[in-house]
Amino acid sequence: MAERTSGKKAKLPLYEKKEAQLGASLGELRGEVSQAPKWGVRKDAEGKNVLVSL
Repeated sequence: MAERTSGKKAKLPLYEKKEAQLGASLGELRGEVSQAPKWGVRKDAEGKNVLVSL
């Protein structure tokens, strides 16, 4: 199970790896952020509206 998790973490962009951000430069972080993110509103389990990335 740990192998699957580490494989998924390796594929995540830098801005989704919180531990990796600590050692990254601001330029690296800015380069990884999506320039045109797509957001939407969905209901969570409690029926409240939350912002989610599509």
